[in-house]
Amino acid sequence: MGLEPFLLRRLYKAGDMDALEANAAQDCIMCGCCLYSCPAGIPLLDIVSQARGQVMGIMRARAKK
Repeated sequence: MGLEPFLLRRLYKAGDMDALEANAAQDCIMCGCCLYSCPAGIPLLDIVSQARGQVMGIMRARAKK
């Protein structure tokens, strides 16, 4: 997918929704690969899932206008 889960986590924690959308958080397919590849054991999938939901909500709200 070309996503960077650690970057998405960082942007989500900073509350930067525009950057999350620009870095394609909405394209995550929830495969779980980031859980296995993170040597620190950070729950990246949970955080990216939350970020994805918020970005998709913003995109839906924008489309309704």
